[in-house]
Amino acid sequence: MECIPRELVNQILLRLSVNDLLRFKSVCKSWCSLISSASFIADHVEFNKKNHNHILAKFKDKISNDYNISILNHETLQVLDTHHDLPHIQNIEAGDMEIVGSCNGVVCLCYSYSISVIILWNPATGDTKIVPRSMGFPITTSCRIGFGFDAGNNDYKVVRIREFYDPSCIKIEIYSLKTDSWRLVTSSDQYVNFHFNRSEVSWDANINGMYSWLAVKIREGRHQEKTMISFNMNNDALISTPLPISGINLTFSMNYLIAIDGSLAFMDDEYCIWVLGEYGVKESWTKLFTVPSLKVERPLGYWRNHKLFMETDGKQNLFDLITQERSSAPIVKYWKMLQVISFRHSLVPVKFSM
Repeated sequence: MECIPRELVNQILLRLSVNDLLRFKSVCKSWCSLISSASFIADHVEFNKKNHNHILAKFKDKISNDYNISILNHETLQVLDTHHDLPHIQNIEAGDMEIVGSCNGVVCLCYSYSISVIILWNPATGDTKIVPRSMGFPITTSCRIGFGFDAGNNDYKVVRIREFYDPSCIKIEIYSLKTDSWRLVTSSDQYVNFHFNRSEVSWDANINGMYSWLAVKIREGRHQEKTMISFNMNNDALISTPLPISGINLTFSMNYLIAIDGSLAFMDDEYCIWVLGEYGVKESWTKLFTVPSLKVERPLGYWRNHKLFMETDGKQNLFDLITQERSSAPIVKYWKMLQVISFRHSLVPVKFSM
């Protein structure tokens, strides 16, 4: 081993899967040290951005009523790994958790009944971390939560945002994995009278360090304008982007934000899919597809090759946005898909500062 140049070893290991790297840590001390180093982990994430992609999905077994969070092969949708209970977390089952998002192999989960419980989890390594509770402001259902990566500071952040009514304002709490602490930020006056969709579920709305939510701005005369608010993980700033059309259903019951081929997309209540070109610019929305009304109950997420996971008549289907055809999703017959996001394995640790 010692006769092989370290740089060559590094380049070879970068091309291996996370599972292989975890096994190879036991080959020798130098390999273990290299594979565990922060620089190698960061290089491995960057090198494999377009490789080893998977899907992370939350399912309910229709027969047993048990829940699980599973990892699926991105090409075949074959189940690679299934978790009924989260490792090292007592008394918390998969059914009690909502998937907030995933970034560089780290998954953020929040407890369905109280978002005061937030968990960071790396399914590949089994690392889990319960994010410490913050005393910044009371946790209620009016809070929204997001997760992403601050590339400039090499830090993973959890964002908790809440609207206040007296006086009207938005306050933001930011958790840093690097410092393992929360800090409170008060937004500018331009975000007065913004109200978030309280029933919104995460739909993989984290794109290039921007996490987005649907919201309504109350203007003079109680006029409501539907918009999107995004949090920039790199500079801790909010930005508002008007939605592409007006007069759409203000209940948000059939409106979704989804990720399509690395871009943020919005689906309105007429099943038109709009892709955003530039945050903050209403005119940058481009309508790409219109999904005909086929008794679609809800979209579940984007797969690949212009195909959406859809729930129709209680069944999981794939809908081709180009051909407008439906097909059965090749998943376990008795599993009901509840959430689906893109995911890739990594060695990123969550138990300690990076």
